[in-house]
Amino acid sequence: MKIKLISLLTIGFTLLVIMAFKTNHKPTLYIIGDSTIAKDGGLIEGWGVPIATFFDTAKIVVENDARGGRSSRSFRYEGLWQKVVNKLQPGDYVLMQFGHNDGGKIDGDKYRASLKGIGDEEQEITRPDGSKEMVHTYGWYMRKYIDEAKAKGAIPIVCSPIPRNEWKDGKVIRNKTNYGGWAREVAHTEGAYFIDLNTLIANKYDQMGAEVVKQLFPQDHTHTSPTGATLNARMVVKGIRHLKDCPLKQFLRKEDSSFLITNYGAVGDGTTLNTKAIQNTIDWCAAEGGGTVIVPSGIFLSGAIFLKQGVNLMVEKNGVLKGTTNLADYPLVATRWEGTECQWTSAFINVFNMTGFHLSGEGTIDGSGEAWVQNGIIASKQPGYSKLSDRERYGRPRLIAIQDCKNVTISGLHLHNEACWCLFILYSQNITVQNLTIHAEHNIPMSDGIDIDSSKKIHVNNCDIDDDDDCISIKSGKDAEGRRIGRASQDILIEKCTFRYGGGGVAMGSEMSGGIKNVEIHDCVAEDGNWAPIRFKSQPSRGGVVENITYRNIILKNTRNAFDFNMAWRMVHPKPASNPLPVIRNIHIINVSGTVQSVGDMHGLAGSPISNVEFKNCNITAQTGFILDHVKNINLSGLTLKVAKGESIIRKN
Repeated sequence: MKIKLISLLTIGFTLLVIMAFKTNHKPTLYIIGDSTIAKDGGLIEGWGVPIATFFDTAKIVVENDARGGRSSRSFRYEGLWQKVVNKLQPGDYVLMQFGHNDGGKIDGDKYRASLKGIGDEEQEITRPDGSKEMVHTYGWYMRKYIDEAKAKGAIPIVCSPIPRNEWKDGKVIRNKTNYGGWAREVAHTEGAYFIDLNTLIANKYDQMGAEVVKQLFPQDHTHTSPTGATLNARMVVKGIRHLKDCPLKQFLRKEDSSFLITNYGAVGDGTTLNTKAIQNTIDWCAAEGGGTVIVPSGIFLSGAIFLKQGVNLMVEKNGVLKGTTNLADYPLVATRWEGTECQWTSAFINVFNMTGFHLSGEGTIDGSGEAWVQNGIIASKQPGYSKLSDRERYGRPRLIAIQDCKNVTISGLHLHNEACWCLFILYSQNITVQNLTIHAEHNIPMSDGIDIDSSKKIHVNNCDIDDDDDCISIKSGKDAEGRRIGRASQDILIEKCTFRYGGGGVAMGSEMSGGIKNVEIHDCVAEDGNWAPIRFKSQPSRGGVVENITYRNIILKNTRNAFDFNMAWRMVHPKPASNPLPVIRNIHIINVSGTVQSVGDMHGLAGSPISNVEFKNCNITAQTGFILDHVKNINLSGLTLKVAKGESIIRKN
């Protein structure tokens, strides 16, 4: 009785251990096959390398045991399969693809060919060392892999071999009548899952065309580049998703179509030029119907890249997308530069004619602005510098250009050392900019933080900006052309931002010929070193109307000025005055308080005074007062000034 009780307890304990193992076991996906799957490390790469990125590796281990040069026969003969079998546990998976190396003479130089077909034929050969080997059919070996995986409780999945870059009559040659067809038959008879990978990829290649596909095969007609490997891996994943009742599907990442740039050849070592690899990633993402291109940890050097419809961009934490300092890496594009439409240097990140785009992440986009400045100083000392074109002398790339877009969100990023304007928004609407940190060294000229140009329904929220020019500038074209195009910047909300060093906090103009209206800036802080948190710039040649602008709840912390209104700003090579002259009117300044060096200036034009300006509950402590020149209908009753030197209000006209 005692022995029976011990036996029952032992059995019960064993069952509990087995149940606990099943509950806690993290399954492994073992991948076996040849060089079209294996890791190479050179110009070529197999699909077994990038496929891990498509799985939730917190829930499943992906182990690529494929080996270059192996066939269904030699992978088994060399003991490579036995090593996998020894590790297999119930609930694991085996994903297999053979066939590329199974052809030829069975006693050829590499002793790897199998007999053709799926039957039980066999033939004995003598190997170079004198040993005997019984060679079987391709189907026999595949059955062994399937049956032995099942015997260990693993789940086998058979793939037909990927197609080679071989074409006939405009189509990729399939292998349905040989290894692809035999793989299907064996999987069917043995009750294994089957992915017709050959057809999936061949159909994709047909769609892409021979010239494009050629780029995926850098070495020969069989082995793919990292980009080609990722495309093939995506086809494997597509096949897995379409397998009926296959439990492996549960371990795939959400079908959000993420495209990791390192899967397409990008190298984050800070020196490798990745322009082509990153653009390839964007292009493949677009070709696959869209998704998110991901910049992982590392420093990825690149020239200009161009996003496409349906493609979002994410820079992960510790990831850096860094611009080169070679002007040739930034082609000319049709855009607007300083208020005039022209062919000009592209930005580093270019987003044109897109709807529903997201640019996000916790990483950094770095424009290498300091290096551009140093290169410019060196170039300016060389003979013939004065004969260079404006683009060659001043055409540094902006960091990000959003042009002719709708429904765009830019969030979370660190934008660093823009070579020129940082975030440029042109002819766009419904744009959200939030939680950005923008920082440029103070020796980088024209390093505006955000430029909003002839755009509407813009929301800027919780951004921290430190640069060598206006933190935010709102524009709408320059002079006669700007008036002719007539696209105002309007319906703009800027809130909860910090403006550090810079020419201005939020500035209107100076390119304002198309009009600026309905702008509210509220709950912002201007820090020590900001020149003029509330700033308006224009010139007599501009024309256009700036109206209905509100600054509310602004804290000033020892800025240079509180206010800078100047309708004759920077009159270098002035143009004839427009008719009518530019207009600035209906300005509301509410709850603006703090300490400044000078209250500032409000300088209108004799023929177009600044009008209808209202101050409410504003308290400014300054060293010097407020100079007013050519203004009318200005209500100063809500402005309290404490000035250390001279008069609080100085009226010149």
